[in-house]
Amino acid sequence: MRKIVSIITFLFCLLLPAAASAHTGFLESSPADGEVVTGDLNEIIIEFTGDASPTDDGFAILDSAGKERIPDSQTKEETAWILSFDEAFAEGEVGVRWSVQAPDTHPISGSFSFVYEPEGKPIDRTDTESQQLESQKSKNPDLESFLNQTNSKSPNHEPVQLVGRFLTFLGSLVAIGSVIFARTVLRGSPRDIEASLRLVKIAIAGTLLGVTFETLGQLGSYYPSWEQALNGDNLLISLDSNLGLAAGMKAAGGALLVGLSWPNAKSSKQTSDGLVKIRQKLHAGAGPMPLIKNSEPYNYERDRRWLPGKPKTLLLLFGISLIAASFSLNGHSNSADNLPLSYLADFTHVTSAGVWVGGVVSLVLVLRSRSKRNIELRTAQLAIRFSVIAAVALAATAAAGIALATQIIDSTEDLRTTEWGQAFTLKMILVAILIAIGGYNHKVLVPNLASSSTPLAEGRFSKIITIELLIMAMVIIATVFLVVSTPQ
Repeated sequence: MRKIVSIITFLFCLLLPAAASAHTGFLESSPADGEVVTGDLNEIIIEFTGDASPTDDGFAILDSAGKERIPDSQTKEETAWILSFDEAFAEGEVGVRWSVQAPDTHPISGSFSFVYEPEGKPIDRTDTESQQLESQKSKNPDLESFLNQTNSKSPNHEPVQLVGRFLTFLGSLVAIGSVIFARTVLRGSPRDIEASLRLVKIAIAGTLLGVTFETLGQLGSYYPSWEQALNGDNLLISLDSNLGLAAGMKAAGGALLVGLSWPNAKSSKQTSDGLVKIRQKLHAGAGPMPLIKNSEPYNYERDRRWLPGKPKTLLLLFGISLIAASFSLNGHSNSADNLPLSYLADFTHVTSAGVWVGGVVSLVLVLRSRSKRNIELRTAQLAIRFSVIAAVALAATAAAGIALATQIIDSTEDLRTTEWGQAFTLKMILVAILIAIGGYNHKVLVPNLASSSTPLAEGRFSKIITIELLIMAMVIIATVFLVVSTPQ
C-alpha cells in the first residue's frame, strides 16, 4: 500500500510545474482607463483572461451628457468583447461598466472611464493628465455613481451562498460516504443497517437544502436586488447554465441514493467479502491481517450486511457519480486549461473525500446507536474494516487535491497573496492534522482495539474520531471559502 501511495504522490508532483493561468479576469480595454481618445470612436473592446459571458446588464455606457447607452451590437472574438456604436459620442468623459460570468459561474464586474475628444480637438494641457481627468469628471456628476453601481449587489447574497455551499458540501460528502460505508464496511444487526441508510436520506435532504440556498445566493450576486434575481425570466436564464445543470445533477443523484437506500440485510457468512480481498492484496488498513481467504477477524455468527443487488448497486454508483461530477460544473476546475485532468481530479477528490468524511460520520452514528441500545459496541470490527477504505480514500484525496491545485494557481506566490491561497493553505494544515490523527489511529488505537477491546480503549477511540469530525467540519468550511474566492 505504501508503494502505491508513493507512486501516486510522485506522479501528481510531476504535474506541479504544469499550472497555468486559466481563470477569468479583466485583462485590458481599448480605450484604456484614463486614456484621452481623439478621432473617430465607434467601438470599445474589453478583453478578459478567459472565457466570459455577459450577465445582469452586461455592458453599459454613460456618455458625457449623462445618458446611458447600450451597444448597438456586441460580438465576441476569443476572450474579447467588441462593443459597436452607430451614433457618435459627444465630447467629454465616457464611463463603461461591465458585468460578466466566468465558466465556473463566478460573477465578475468592473468599470473604467476615458475622455473622448472628437476630430483631434485640443484639450487644456495646463494641468497634469490626472488633474485634467478630474476636471472632466466634474462636468459629469452622474459618472461616479454610474461607475460604482457594480458594487450595489444585494448585501445579503454572500451569507446565503456560504451557508448553501456548506450544507451542499457536507450533505454530499456524508451521503456518498454513508452509502459506501453501509455497502462495504458495516456488519451488524438490521437496526445498524437501518441507522446507516437513514443517514443517507438525511444527508441528501441537507444537500438539496444547500443547493437551494446556494442557487439563491448565486442569483443574488448577479442582480442588484432580490426582486430582479427572482424574476421569472432572469431565473430561467440563470438556471439554463452550469449553475442549473449542477443543481439538477445533485437532485437526480440524490433521488437515486434515497430511492435505493432501503435495508436488505443478508447473512454476512453466506457472501464473499471484497474488503478482505483488498486487505490481503494491498495490505491496507490496520489490525491483524486475515489468514484465511475471504475471512475476517471479529465476524459474528448473526452478523448481517446490506446487499442491494448488482443492478441497484450500479445505479447507486451512478447517483454518486452524478453528485461528485456536479461540483466540477460550478467550481474553479471548470476554468482550467487542462479540463480532462481538472475534471478527473475534482471528481476523484470529491468522491474519495466523501468516502472518508461520510465513513467517519457513519462510524460514529453506528457506535452511538449501539451505545443507546446498551449492546456490545464491537468497535474493533468496524475500526479495522473502515481503516481499509479510509487508507485508500485518504491517498486518493491527497493526490487529487494536489493535482487540482496545480490547475488552479499560477505560482506558489498565490498561496500567500490571494484569499484563495490563504484558504487553501489553511485547508492543507487541517488536512495534515487529519492525516496525523489517521496515522495515530492506524498505528496505535486500532491495533490496541484489536488486541484488547476494553471500554477504556473504545472510549479513547470514540473521543479521537469525534475530534476528527470537528476538524473535518473546519476543512469543509475552508473548502467553501475556496470555492467562492478568486485564485488570482
